[in-house]
Amino acid sequence: MPTVDDSSRMVQADDKRTSEFQGYTAKRRYYIENKRVNKRAEIMVQVTCTSTGSRSFDVISESGSSIIRTRVLRKMIDAEAEASQQELEDAIGQRRDGTFEAAKSKTFAVPIARLYRSWSDPKLRGKWLSEKLTVRSATRQKYMRIVWSDESLVLLVFSKKTATKSAVAVQHTKLRDQGAVTRMKAFWQERLAALGELL
Repeated sequence: MPTVDDSSRMVQADDKRTSEFQGYTAKRRYYIENKRVNKRAEIMVQVTCTSTGSRSFDVISESGSSIIRTRVLRKMIDAEAEASQQELEDAIGQRRDGTFEAAKSKTFAVPIARLYRSWSDPKLRGKWLSEKLTVRSATRQKYMRIVWSDESLVLLVFSKKTATKSAVAVQHTKLRDQGAVTRMKAFWQERLAALGELL
């Protein structure tokens, strides 16, 4: 039977594994074949999960029936991406370090290059987001890490949906309390809507 010390060590080990989690990248295959009409379709997707739990779904390749890809497989991928983001938003709460976090996401009817530029270009960003911030690191059309004016942190994950549709997931961490979570969720909802009007 485990002792108190054993249980404590297990909890500490679990905490260590959680803190060391760096995320992952995996490939996923979506495939449908209709033998009755001799039609098939396939989409290969790269799924990237960051250390904060945010996921992006990027199409690597696709082949076969365009109707099946558009009406079935694309909708499956979009639904999975939205469900993943909703799980992340539902899991908002206090972290082990005592801070809080909030998350929002939005899909835009523009290519990913244009969406990314609306964040990376200070002049374009200033048209819809006036807050003072510092871009700490960025991977073009993939990620951006931002230090906010109050020293909280913002992680952006960009994902390509189609050639003319893309999305950004915003995860605002290091917030002081639940009240800040509520305020920032409302803030990001409003600012992402403003970005949509600009784009």
